[in-house]
Amino acid sequence: MTGEGNVETLLKDLRFGARMLSKNPGFYAIASLTLALGIGATTSIFSVVNAVLLRPLPWAEPDRLVWVWGTNPTNDIPQEAASMPDFIDWQAQNTVFESMAGFVRTRPTVATDTGPELLVDNVVTPDYFTVLKTPPALGRLFVADDAVVGKNRVAVVSHALWQRRFGGDPGVLEKSIKIQGREHAIIGVLPQGFESLRTAEREPTEVWRPLVIDPNRMTRRNDFLGVIARLKPGVAIEQAQAELDTIMARLAQQYPDTNRNWSALVIPLHDRLVGGARPALMILLGAVGFLLLLVCANVANLLLARASGRTKEIAIRTALGATRWQLVRQLLTESTLLALIGGVVGVLLALWGLDVLSRLGPQEVHGIDAVRLDASVLTFALGITLATGLIFGILPALLSAASQPGESLKGGGRGMGAGFAGRRLRDMLVVSEVAVALLLLVGAALMIRSLVRLQSIDPGFRTEGLLTATVNLPRAIYPEDHQVRTFYGALFDRLAALPGVATVAGAGDLPHDVGSFLAFSVEGRPPVPDGVVQDATWTYVTPGYFEALGVPLVRGRFLSTTDLPPLGPADPNAPPGPMAAVVSAAFVKRWFPNEDPIGKRITLADPSAGRWMTIVGIVGDTRNLALDKEPYPEIYQAFSQVTSPRLILLLKTGGNPEALAGAVRAAVHDLDKDLPVASLMPLTDHLAASLAARRFNMLLLTLFAAVALILAAVGIYGVISYGVARRVHEIGVRMALGAQPKDVIRLIARQGFGLTLAGVAAGLLLAFGLTRLLSSLLFDISATDPVTFALTAVILALVAVPATWIPARRATRVDPLVALRLE
Repeated sequence: MTGEGNVETLLKDLRFGARMLSKNPGFYAIASLTLALGIGATTSIFSVVNAVLLRPLPWAEPDRLVWVWGTNPTNDIPQEAASMPDFIDWQAQNTVFESMAGFVRTRPTVATDTGPELLVDNVVTPDYFTVLKTPPALGRLFVADDAVVGKNRVAVVSHALWQRRFGGDPGVLEKSIKIQGREHAIIGVLPQGFESLRTAEREPTEVWRPLVIDPNRMTRRNDFLGVIARLKPGVAIEQAQAELDTIMARLAQQYPDTNRNWSALVIPLHDRLVGGARPALMILLGAVGFLLLLVCANVANLLLARASGRTKEIAIRTALGATRWQLVRQLLTESTLLALIGGVVGVLLALWGLDVLSRLGPQEVHGIDAVRLDASVLTFALGITLATGLIFGILPALLSAASQPGESLKGGGRGMGAGFAGRRLRDMLVVSEVAVALLLLVGAALMIRSLVRLQSIDPGFRTEGLLTATVNLPRAIYPEDHQVRTFYGALFDRLAALPGVATVAGAGDLPHDVGSFLAFSVEGRPPVPDGVVQDATWTYVTPGYFEALGVPLVRGRFLSTTDLPPLGPADPNAPPGPMAAVVSAAFVKRWFPNEDPIGKRITLADPSAGRWMTIVGIVGDTRNLALDKEPYPEIYQAFSQVTSPRLILLLKTGGNPEALAGAVRAAVHDLDKDLPVASLMPLTDHLAASLAARRFNMLLLTLFAAVALILAAVGIYGVISYGVARRVHEIGVRMALGAQPKDVIRLIARQGFGLTLAGVAAGLLLAFGLTRLLSSLLFDISATDPVTFALTAVILALVAVPATWIPARRATRVDPLVALRLE
């Protein structure tokens, strides 16, 4: 047959298929909506996988970009950072990197003509944009001179900030912005669409400043710097890792006190940014793939039922000379047309689903904000649509084309659906639907139980009635420590006077956030052995902090107003006080297991510097790493003895903390109208954000499981209803011979429950093998938890009861005389 003939034949098949669909709009509408549900869900999840895992990073030649950090195997907390001296040595001694840069994320107060706000900025070494190969859209980027001590302060701004705060003015290069109270000349604007390096942040970076390298202030084990690098062409990751190992071995010999047992790790930048999201996304993609197979099985069952009404049509076409291939081709054309309708509706559902995913998804995942229906996603949607049409259409088409025309034309045939092969196929499809539904139900139940257990963990502090707010004082305006203390003292007085406020406190970090990991020494103890890292997380707090959070005092006392500033630029009206610290119970358990630490002195600096802190109290542990991790040793120091310009405020209220937001903002602005207030939200919201990724995975799996459960119930109902319809004569004969309604119900129910039990058995085996993939996403529960497996099996069996009972009850209403007359 010529190409022209093939096209003409295809058009004829399409026209005939369209007519068949139009003759049964209700039936095909249900089928197409079922398909749309599966195709839409699959397309939505694939769009997330595509944006996060498959799409290349948005920088030139991304395969050559790597992340480098220092690591010590004796420290069980991953640093993912490096010290400035190590970075300088790596940069100077390596031969494998084309360029290398460091950066630090901060959140300073930025002021322009339109007002102040707290923005995310990156303080970067001059080669930062060289590594990413990003040209400026306007002006220039950083050069080596910009990072020299004493040079003029400069900044580069994002395209979004340029548009928002400067109206896209081309003369922005003649303007400046005030960062932490200091003027910074704007030297460049980045191109539109430039994506900042985000690792665990929800907000994009909008300002970049050069990192000034001061050799007099560098400490080799102060690991604060994120490091990225670009490999030279042709250099493999393994080669770069080998050279960094050599450099670190050399540094360990040169600086044994700080670099012994330290090494460097080199990984692809893509793995660093999105690797943590890969297991969950692949599991979700697999789950939605199973859902799509279940949809195919459901629609195939519908088509098998529909095919029984077309046996005479198929027989007539066969008698008139239609070959089996022509019949199969025609029926597959109808299936494909049905799938295309479902695919179009599914893509529309996916558009809506993407909006939901972008709002509910964990925003700290790199690329999640770039999820969209692009050409690759639409191509994928078209591919699964055509594959779906083939999957659910091929078996009904083959069985229909194989029916015997003679019996059908004589009127004695019961149609393809009533034959043994058709009945067997329908039963197998229902069993597979139940098995897949059980698999998804088990996965969702495991995720739900895991999240419930995680939320039931005592974090070590109370979140109810607490409002948080972040204030960052510009050092240019508040250069002296006593000025910072005076401002916060006045602010605390104003906040404490607000109606409903019980306690006002502050801290450098929220209680569930990781503070700085700092090594310390104990007075009178010999240095720790080689290979041991004696460290703890560290933060500063104000008096009332522990009381506001409900953190109990184990022994000693809390930090208080008696812990006055140390010697130095202190308040002229206050005498200096001894340095004080409070430690956690985990700190005592790990570092003072057999002695009382109260009265002992520790230092975070070189012991020769004499900056000793006396431990005055022990408090209860908080889950400072994450809810699913054991508490890490923690040191709390008095804010008055640290005097950082940045403070996270904590207000304890007796009612709704959000009601105080306006009053808190007004209190800050009354003291300094140019100070922005950020992160003004209840502490419960902060804690909930830490569980966002787990909650997102659980919600999607639960949604898939709910849809699968409904489809499985519909499948069971459809098969039993169809069986009842085909057995009207048999049921009539049985009832005419004296069968009771309960006998008929038992007869019908046996088939439904038999299929359900077979599906449950197959589903349990499937779940036992595949739910192990969930292990990394679960907390305090086994992936093969027997209670979960048993409960989900019972739930699925209970759902099958009405799906079987309704058609069984309908069968008891068959009038034997009418049934025999119809036959």
